[in-house]
Amino acid sequence: MPTHGELIQLVKYWVSKAIGDEYFIFSGQCFGSSDLRRLDFDWNRVNEIAQVLGEAETDKAVKEAYDRSCARRLRKKRLDRFPLWNVG
Repeated sequence: MPTHGELIQLVKYWVSKAIGDEYFIFSGQCFGSSDLRRLDFDWNRVNEIAQVLGEAETDKAVKEAYDRSCARRLRKKRLDRFPLWNVG
């Protein structure tokens, strides 16, 4: 049986996978049924763990995973990489 902390880490992992899969579908503009099944699988794992972990703890872990993913994507797309002559 996983510990409470391990369950939180599992939620964060599966949410990160789901975010990555959603981004792939969004950015790829072409996807198949296997991509949708994988996304559904990711969120089903989160929901299964939520039944054990509880709603409040799961929501907190999901928010942290979204925040971390957003920060990671923003770091990859730093605005200072673009020359000023391309702006406006």
